[in-house]
Amino acid sequence: MFSEKSKMKLQLALDTCSQKDLMVFIKELVNDISIIETGTTLILSEGAEKIKLNKNTFENKLIFADFKILYAGILEADIVFESGVVWYLFLDWHKIRL
Repeated sequence: MFSEKSKMKLQLALDTCSQKDLMVFIKELVNDISIIETGTTLILSEGAEKIKLNKNTFENKLIFADFKILYAGILEADIVFESGVVWYLFLDWHKIRL
């Protein structure tokens, strides 16, 4: 009835647990999710290499890095791109300044 492109995607956002606990959780849900989000809190507490770990472990899933880049945009964007992430969130300071 639905083509693969029109199917709804389920995104799992990972923020507050250790990477070790999250890997157990993801492996239980891996067949039900389409997108794995590595959140800002997890990246800051566990390091950007966790993005690479998720990408290498779950090669057939889209990896989204919610890496709120605001101050050191070029430097932080390079870290994200080097991890091989497909999607990332970018905030432009000039657009949000009051």
